[in-house]
Amino acid sequence: MNVHHTLEFELYNHKFRISCREEERADLLKAVAYLDGKMSEIRDSGKVINAERVAMLAAIKITHELLGMKAFTGFDLMEFTRRMQDMQTTIEDALAEQGSLF
Repeated sequence: MNVHHTLEFELYNHKFRISCREEERADLLKAVAYLDGKMSEIRDSGKVINAERVAMLAAIKITHELLGMKAFTGFDLMEFTRRMQDMQTTIEDALAEQGSLF
């Protein structure tokens, strides 16, 4: 069962709210901290002040890191995660159908 909760966080001095499953909460908070760190790095370099540009440059840097990991290892973590989630959903659906048989 996918119960969603609201996660509130602050990123680059702005407050945000997103919906997430409880089991995603810790990983999302780690992602927020990582992104905030990248954005602070860029801001602290003194070359970029505009928040939108800082966010875009941070996104590019993080994407570059992710693609570099994929190229280096040959392992697509995003695809693996997606496939595991699909399998979990399939299993949960099958178990839910079985439960109605008894």
